[in-house]
Amino acid sequence: MPVTGTAGLAHSRVFNVVSLTIAIVVLWLSCIRGAPAAQPMHFTHLGADAGLAQGGVMAVVQDRQGFLWLGTEDGLDRYDGYTLQHAIRQRGVAGSLPNNWIAALASEASGRLWIGTDGGGVAWRDPMTGRFVPLRPEGGQPSVSSEEKVRALHLDHTGHLWIATRTAGLVELDVASGRVRRFKHTDADSATLSDDGIFAIAEGRNGALWLGTQRGLDRLDPVSGGVERFGARVAAALDANGSVQVNAVLEDQNGDLWVGTDAGLAKVEARQPGPWLSKQARRVRELAQ
Repeated sequence: MPVTGTAGLAHSRVFNVVSLTIAIVVLWLSCIRGAPAAQPMHFTHLGADAGLAQGGVMAVVQDRQGFLWLGTEDGLDRYDGYTLQHAIRQRGVAGSLPNNWIAALASEASGRLWIGTDGGGVAWRDPMTGRFVPLRPEGGQPSVSSEEKVRALHLDHTGHLWIATRTAGLVELDVASGRVRRFKHTDADSATLSDDGIFAIAEGRNGALWLGTQRGLDRLDPVSGGVERFGARVAAALDANGSVQVNAVLEDQNGDLWVGTDAGLAKVEARQPGPWLSKQARRVRELAQ
């Protein structure tokens, strides 16, 4: 698969303050996707004066009812287009958030909201009660440590939840049965993850998962569990010294893969057979349709 590239799109680091303007643009773009001609962009800013609890917005997702959920460094906000509601961890109170640093979000069609935290593991929000429920134990232990630093969440086409962590690899959770499968890096096995630090997950049209890791780009076959590593080709094409960290991955409507790295933005073209990348040295931290 060839990779083509453009200049990187952002200099900001993942935990720097992120303007909520991005969330509004993402929502607006989702409404006009497929429009025949470009339309002018309109920006709306939400900050502390509008009730936003914290300026550092780490994750944004829209649920089936149209609510925007905003994961911040100090809790979870829900925006209905008019007002913001805020939820935080309350020590000793059952049903509250496990941690206030919300690093990742994913929404099910059923209305269940999955929440990945930085240091508090994973929980889900019950849409009927509004309570937050930690992942139930598997074999007496939580699927993800209650102290784990989650970096990304993805619900695939089968309803399985994929949990990317900062230091403990990738976890696959069958939400219906509670069964868990784990994927980790092994030095002696090139068919394993390139690194246990994972920052992004995207599902391809063929069901394969693209993973952005500390050391590059991996492609995981969920059926066999085998991994193909693309990191060396990415680094070589970017003239990088050593490996490059992949922070964001997105497959577009044409099947092409966009890859945001610390060394630039890459495009993996699905229609051609051999990859190459841009040589610009800009960092890309987030991609969204």
